Amino acid sequence: MATRIQPHATAASTSAHRHGPWLREVVELAALFVTAGVAHLFATGVGLHAWGPLALVGLGGTMVLATAVHRWWLTRRSRRHADAPPDAAVLWRLRAAVDDTPGRLAVLAENLAQLRVNIRTMQAHPTYTGTVDEFLVHAPATVTTDDLVRAVARAGARDALVTPADVHDLSDTPTRTLTLATRLARAPRELPAVLAALLGADEVRRPTPEEAEDDLAAGPDGAVGSTLRLTTRDQGVLVLARTGIPFTPAEFARARAMADLAATLTPAASGTTRAEETMTTIRRARPDDLSGVLDLHSRCSAEALYRRYRQGGPPPERELRRLLAPELGHALVVVDDAGEVVALANLMWDGDRGEIALLVRDDLHGRGLGGALARRLVAEAGSAGLRTVYACTSTENTAMIHTMRGLGLPVDSRDEGGQLVLTARLADAAPRRW
Repeated sequence: MATRIQPHATAASTSAHRHGPWLREVVELAALFVTAGVAHLFATGVGLHAWGPLALVGLGGTMVLATAVHRWWLTRRSRRHADAPPDAAVLWRLRAAVDDTPGRLAVLAENLAQLRVNIRTMQAHPTYTGTVDEFLVHAPATVTTDDLVRAVARAGARDALVTPADVHDLSDTPTRTLTLATRLARAPRELPAVLAALLGADEVRRPTPEEAEDDLAAGPDGAVGSTLRLTTRDQGVLVLARTGIPFTPAEFARARAMADLAATLTPAASGTTRAEETMTTIRRARPDDLSGVLDLHSRCSAEALYRRYRQGGPPPERELRRLLAPELGHALVVVDDAGEVVALANLMWDGDRGEIALLVRDDLHGRGLGGALARRLVAEAGSAGLRTVYACTSTENTAMIHTMRGLGLPVDSRDEGGQLVLTARLADAAPRRW
């Protein structure tokens, strides 16, 4: 908001600016005369005594000595800090939930600077309830973890977690990710080792026979605390764990992208295509599919639901019933050979455009279902006379980005309020049916 300046205030400031230089010079000259007069009175008064000259010489010598000692102390202190060995600083990983308000990070950085803590890198991890910021900081050896936690708390941050870090963590994250992707391209079977290096996991394993009976193996993919569950096409379920640091949805998205890359690089067994690996049927959704759709949502991970609805958890039942209604748009379901709904796709009318939204059960990711559903929806959009179709997602949802760019249509991308909007232009669209 612009601040309006009153006319009389403007005139006063202009007048002060015009008379300022000579007025300041008069004041400085008057102060000089007063100082010279006081010095003359002091010197004359002391000089009348026999000990006067000695007192003046002693006072001057004392002032010179004090100035020299002060300069020496400042020089020694600056050299001591400059010559401090590099290993005097300790590398820490600091995570905290920082409110997304202007100036909050600046307050946190100022509190850390008061402890002579240097921020080396920073990453933002979006979660379902906000954003978790991760810092790699160099702190003096005298700074404790409690000092760091208190500095974070004074900045208004929550859930601070401080753990030791390794110097290898200072490497650039995109560069490290690309290096690991190159390693995976050369040897897709090294996916567990690549995931461990990508996420800093202490352990990557498959569920034990005992765990196969509980929710760890049978439940949906996702991150729960410091444990991450991921279903891969060729290596089954992988369980990643690390000490002290919870996994975030952003890290699960990175792991899923690596697993999709490994599945793309590895040919399917027995010469079958990915779409043939699971016997499925794609058909138009019906109102009686509601129970199957509810079951689908209960078996999808929190990450998959967040990507689809941009909120924590599934929508209420009445909203799912609307998604199956033809008034909203065109809905498709994928049913496996056991009759279970394993995927839901929606094309929602938006004027002469249509929004595409997909939800595929986690254990069927990377098998071509999303692409097949998107192509069916685009065909329906063309026959309905729509000009464009679009999808709202995030930059971390590499599967949706790959699906939209795999339609064989011109695709534009833009950022709208933190969301990535991918728009595909349809050619030779038929007249719109109403």
